[in-house]
Amino acid sequence: MKQGRFDERLDEIMVRAAMRLQERMRLAYFRGNLTGYLERIGLAGEIEPERLKRGSLLELQDEAAIIMAAKIRQARSKGYLKEWMKTLNMQELLVRYPDSPHGSSAAVKSKNQPSCPLKMVKGKHGPETGSSAGRKTSKPQFTLIQ
Repeated sequence: MKQGRFDERLDEIMVRAAMRLQERMRLAYFRGNLTGYLERIGLAGEIEPERLKRGSLLELQDEAAIIMAAKIRQARSKGYLKEWMKTLNMQELLVRYPDSPHGSSAAVKSKNQPSCPLKMVKGKHGPETGSSAGRKTSKPQFTLIQ
């Protein structure tokens, strides 16, 4: 049962990692450094050199996502998933949050964020005057509702 649950988590991790990879590849493409990014994370060696030279973003995104998924599965089976995710700079995808559904690592508010309670305020207006000039100069007063 535990193995099946982790396989579900692994699928979630791979989907989020593929989305992040595509976003980062798009950013690197528009900066003119797509092949450099793929070399840095170790995926350029797996892609055909002709495709890298052509530099078609859509083709490279698809192929890189497939290669990354295969490498994530391989890293999981051989026991170095954490190190591989660190190489991709996506190790935070492995973190589990207890208050998320099914204990997965879905996007959840960080525990380090301070909570600031909201306070209700009710406005008080002074005596109504018929002229619009009087309304513009009078400032509303606010009181805190307990």
